[in-house]
Amino acid sequence: MSSTGIIRRATDTSDGTGSYYSALLPVGTVSCDVWPASPKFGERIAGDQNTSIGDWYITVPYGTSLLASDVIEVDNKSYEITFVPNGSSWQTAIRVEANSYNEEKRT
Repeated sequence: MSSTGIIRRATDTSDGTGSYYSALLPVGTVSCDVWPASPKFGERIAGDQNTSIGDWYITVPYGTSLLASDVIEVDNKSYEITFVPNGSSWQTAIRVEANSYNEEKRT
């Protein structure tokens, strides 16, 4: 696999006053490949503004721990995982589905 990604997972952290906030914290790195799921990219309205969105496939080695809420950062772009298939023991890789918004890095 030609790229390396940083896996970030939402983690609730106490703010010391009895409340919690969620932050995307790194939980590991993984070798991966990223390619578009569709040649078309679209737009969605988010917070009264147009947001560009792209659908992507990301392939990671079999056995990589990923959740549908994780973010993978590859080459300074963030991809939000939307689907992780159930695996089988004969697989050598997992192909997950992801979205990227405005091609920006999310931390």
